[in-house]
Amino acid sequence: MDTLDRFLVREFFIFFVVILLALGVLYLAIDFLTHFTTFTIPMSRVFTLYGYKLPAAFQQFVPVACLMATLLVVAHMSRQNEILALYTSGIGNFRIISTFVAAVATISTLSFLSFDNLVPTFAKKQYFAEKGIDPSQENNFITGQTGVWYRSGQLLYNVGRFIPQKNQLEEINIYFLSPSFRLTETIHAQQANFINNDWWLKDGFVVTYPREDPFPIAEAFKVKHGIIPEKPTVFKTLKVNVDMMRLKDLRQYISRNKAYGLDTTDEQVRYQERVALVFTPLVFVLLGIPFALKPLSRNQSMPKSIAFCFLVVFIYLLMFRLSLSIGKGGHIPPIVAGWAPNVLFLGIASMLIVRRQ
Repeated sequence: MDTLDRFLVREFFIFFVVILLALGVLYLAIDFLTHFTTFTIPMSRVFTLYGYKLPAAFQQFVPVACLMATLLVVAHMSRQNEILALYTSGIGNFRIISTFVAAVATISTLSFLSFDNLVPTFAKKQYFAEKGIDPSQENNFITGQTGVWYRSGQLLYNVGRFIPQKNQLEEINIYFLSPSFRLTETIHAQQANFINNDWWLKDGFVVTYPREDPFPIAEAFKVKHGIIPEKPTVFKTLKVNVDMMRLKDLRQYISRNKAYGLDTTDEQVRYQERVALVFTPLVFVLLGIPFALKPLSRNQSMPKSIAFCFLVVFIYLLMFRLSLSIGKGGHIPPIVAGWAPNVLFLGIASMLIVRRQ
C-alpha cells in the first residue's frame, strides 16, 4: 500500500464511520420520536429495545455510508485540485477506483461476518423483550437445523414442523430426563393434533431405558395423549422469523421445508436478498465514482454529491422492493428477484466508468 492508498483509505474510513454512526442514530431517533406517544412500557425497557435495534440499523446503512463516503472524499479532493494533480501525475481513474473498491470490499466482508451473527442474536433478544418473556426463559426456545427445540422442566422435545392453522405438530421427538438429567424414556411420533385441550400423538413408538437393565425396551403405539403440557399458543410464539437466522441457518431451513413439501418462495427471496445486499456497497461505489470523477470536476460540490447519493439510493430501493415483491409473488425466480437491481446498476456503473476513460 503506497502513500496514495493510505491517504484515500484513511479519508474514506473517517467519512464512512461518521456517516454510518450519524445515519444509524438518526434512524433510531426518528423511529423513537414517531412511536413515542404509543409506548405503554417503562422507558428503561424502551431504551433496551432500541439498543437491540442498533446492529440492524447500522447494517442497513452500510451501502449508503460507503457511497456517501466515497463521493465526499472525491468531491473534497476535486475542490482542492488534488484529483487534477493525480491526473497530471499520470494516475488514471482505474487506479483511484481500485483503491476505493478494495476498501469497500474489505468493509463489506467484515460487515457481513459481523452482522450475520449480531443481527439475528439481537433480533431474538428484541423479540423476547417485546413479548415480555423473562430473559431466563430464553434458553427454552432453541431454533436449530433439525427443527424447534423446547425445554419444559425435565421434559425436552424437538418439533420438526408446527402448522398453526391446524394446531398440528409433525415429527415429534420427546425426551424424559430424571432429576439427575439421565435419559429415562423417549417418544417419537409422526404427528400430534390438539384435540379436547390435549395433544394426541399418533403413529409412534416409546423407548424406555430401565436403570437395572442395560437394554432399552421399545413399544409401538397408534395413539397416545397426556404427554405434552404446552398449548398451541406456545408453539405459535416459536414461529420462525428469518431475521433471527444466520444465512447458513436460513439455507438449511429452506432445504428442510422443501423436503416437507412446503412453499418456500418468500424465504428463498429473502435469502437471495440478504446475499445480494452484501455486494450492494460495491455496486453503489462503482456507480458513484464516475459521477465524482467528472473531467474538471472542481465545481463538484458536496451538496450535489449528497443529492446524487440520495437519488441513487431512492431509485435502487424502489427497484429492489419492486423486484422482491414480484419474486415473492412467484412471477420471477428468487435469484432474479434478489440480484436484478444489483446486476442492472452494475451494468450502468461499468458503462459510466468506461466512458470516463
